[in-house]
Amino acid sequence: MTRSPAAGTTVDTMTDQTDSAPWDAPAVDLPERITPRWCAQTLTTPVGDAILRAHLEPASQDRRYRVAWERLWRMIAFDPRWRRTTIELLTADRADALAALDTGGLTNAQATPIRTYLHATTRALERLDREAAGPLAWASAGYAELPPRAREAIEALALSIDDYLNGEATGEDLRDVLAALDLTTEGREIPEQARARAREHRGRG
Repeated sequence: MTRSPAAGTTVDTMTDQTDSAPWDAPAVDLPERITPRWCAQTLTTPVGDAILRAHLEPASQDRRYRVAWERLWRMIAFDPRWRRTTIELLTADRADALAALDTGGLTNAQATPIRTYLHATTRALERLDREAAGPLAWASAGYAELPPRAREAIEALALSIDDYLNGEATGEDLRDVLAALDLTTEGREIPEQARARAREHRGRG
């Protein structure tokens, strides 16, 4: 699989990243802000590979870092192409690691980082499977930025409306979903701005 360099990446940097074994990946900082645009520009490049390898597991307990780390893996899981290429990368890395261990003759100090990397790739692949089955993972990577409860509510509304449009749910079913989500409008003062936003979205259809 050929990977193009990310914008701003030098040849020297790429050489340093591609010549080392996956389990010897250099430390690469994770941006504070992970967005779908950043993922599109960076993943599937040598720099993206280095970032993934360096952050298979959280490298810090800093809150801002953890938010970025969780968002990175969730966005990968939410996008079929990024998920596929990441699985391919880690699967190939695992094969290389197993081959290195099978050669024998390694000291414990040499084998330990390889085994640690194997464990980290296993956890990363499990994480992708888990996130890909989560709320709104079927929609787009843009929804990965939302907290879980918001994604669950949007998913419940979207799929209930879809069932209604396909004749598989009734208006009463929709009202039940709204009530379950505490989103019924009865007895509540709805700002005109909110109604305007709703009409605007309807117009986009």
